[in-house]
Amino acid sequence: MRTICTRFLSRTRKNMQNVLTRLNEAPRLWRDDRCMLNSVGERVGRKDVTLESIIEPHVGRIGGLIAALRAVQEARGFLPEDTEAVAAELFNLSRADVKGVISFYADFHRAPKGDSVIRLCAAEACQAAGGRALKAEIERMFALQMGETSASGDVTLEPVYCLGLCSCAPAAAIDDKLVARADAAKIARAVEQAKKERAS
Repeated sequence: MRTICTRFLSRTRKNMQNVLTRLNEAPRLWRDDRCMLNSVGERVGRKDVTLESIIEPHVGRIGGLIAALRAVQEARGFLPEDTEAVAAELFNLSRADVKGVISFYADFHRAPKGDSVIRLCAAEACQAAGGRALKAEIERMFALQMGETSASGDVTLEPVYCLGLCSCAPAAAIDDKLVARADAAKIARAVEQAKKERAS
């Protein structure tokens, strides 16, 4: 038993030393509106930034794994397939642990989402106030089903279970902007407004 504990502690100590060495060597990254900047202020394209350089600054911090996954998703637009392996290695966790965190939180997604994300409330109050009819109309309008992204990559349609607007049902959110007493016309206007804001 003593040998097993000694080996485990030795391996853990070595992994921590490797992580600390990488942290000291890694360029610090932060975002401005449209790109990442490295420690000397040079613009770096989103695709050019490695997963390791995005994840490493969060290692050793409380809540670091969730913060690292959010940073990857912000930089790449989604969590690429190799995120689990890289995060597991850097945080000294199993891939199953990382996969468990990713699958538990609905905000993490494995595929790119559309430029605008339409979330329609699927809770009882919104369903009673015409939510099902609104869902059918939105699916027809954008030619996609719930949970899909349009072929052009413009719009993703997702269910959400309560936006806190039960008294103003049916409710929707377009890119996290709430729409009370939602109808197809309001949602279409909100999507167009979001598109104009991104273009400017």
